[in-house]
Amino acid sequence: MKNFKYRQNNALNMKKLHLSKNKLTIALISLILVIMLAFVFIRPIMVGYSTYQTLASSNLTSSDYLAELNQIQEELDNAEKQNLESSEEKNIYSQEIKKLQILVMGLNETLSHSNTNHESNLQSIQQDFDIQLGIANAKLDRCETKLKGLDNDYEDLVENTAENICCKMKVDNSRIDSYDVKSDKIVCSEDGKYDLDCDF
Repeated sequence: MKNFKYRQNNALNMKKLHLSKNKLTIALISLILVIMLAFVFIRPIMVGYSTYQTLASSNLTSSDYLAELNQIQEELDNAEKQNLESSEEKNIYSQEIKKLQILVMGLNETLSHSNTNHESNLQSIQQDFDIQLGIANAKLDRCETKLKGLDNDYEDLVENTAENICCKMKVDNSRIDSYDVKSDKIVCSEDGKYDLDCDF
């Protein structure tokens, strides 16, 4: 009789121990699931909160913020269009410079071949050469000045556009500290060629 009670108590204890192990296993699995779900949802929540904080600190409504983002996109589109136009103008001026250089080389050849001609012909050719060379050099100077101006305008445009775009993106990703220009497009980066100068 005592053995039967002892066995019955042992069986009850084993069931309780088994139930407590099952509860512990379920609790651990639940805890792991909660932690995994927290990791999945924490990033979007943090990004959303960061955007909300930026929106709240800027005293803009969500529609104003969206309008500002649309305006930045429009500025980017305009900048890309101007960049394309600047590139086309740069190519035109480069071609003009090459033509003028060929003209100057041709004039130099003409002058060197004409040394065998009569003295008056030489003076006439020299005067014509000087006039043409002066005209060509003046055009060349104007083209080079315009080309330098276009290069400076292009660099300023790229820098300002990159700061507008990448500084806004830095709100969502604080590791952005630079940018690159690839295929006439601005690419915000964490290790780009050009440093980013945001006001915050």
